[in-house]
Amino acid sequence: MTQVKDDHIKREDTLKMFYNIPNIRTTIAVRQLSFIGKAVRNDTPNLPTRLMITACCNHKRSSGRPQLHNKDTLVSNLQLMFERIEYVNIDATGRLQDWIKYAQDASVWKELIQCMLDPQRELPARPNWGSRDSSNRGANSQSNSSSQRREQSGPRQERAGRRPPPRASREEEPTRRQWDPEGVGRNLFDSFGVLGLGLDATEMDVKTAYRMLALQYHPDKNDPERTGMTRDQATAHFQLLNTANSYLRSVL
Repeated sequence: MTQVKDDHIKREDTLKMFYNIPNIRTTIAVRQLSFIGKAVRNDTPNLPTRLMITACCNHKRSSGRPQLHNKDTLVSNLQLMFERIEYVNIDATGRLQDWIKYAQDASVWKELIQCMLDPQRELPARPNWGSRDSSNRGANSQSNSSSQRREQSGPRQERAGRRPPPRASREEEPTRRQWDPEGVGRNLFDSFGVLGLGLDATEMDVKTAYRMLALQYHPDKNDPERTGMTRDQATAHFQLLNTANSYLRSVL
């Protein structure tokens, strides 16, 4: 009996065997967020988003348990990841602009995951993406410009009763664009950009922006005086709009 008492497996020993993970929620969160990071940094067009299902626990839930959608689980896990970081706030919708740049930076994302596995681990220093290249573009600049547009158009939006999608200014579309045509259909920043949207845009924003721009740049409806494009240029731009719409509808 003494040997059983002294040598039995303790809870602390069991936790160490499983990388010192404090609970099953963290286990699921780490698995899902690791997948999310790889998905965000993946340059493959038409990423199979249904694989997301494999990143979550799929056990049968007992009667009375809440049935959560995969997106709800993702938002909850993002909040768990950033709960110790005061300068990042993940809201109830899990807006992309709040966490996308962290996911794009592999080293920072992996370090945050390690901090989830080990709560005593020191948090990584606050990243400074101001001097980095365009691969990590998006969140701050899009957030600021979107906020400015919302402030400028606030009264009109309140009268209309519906918030229109955040749009880029007319002079930036498409001749002075900040997005890269090569990235349309491959990453979120450029796919949102060709539609004049920010990273906080919703699926409804994508639908609305696409319909408005499709009417303007469709080859049969193109007005050169309005768009400044020839028929061939409008056709090429219309194809980019279709590509962006298909890509964003598949990942949102």
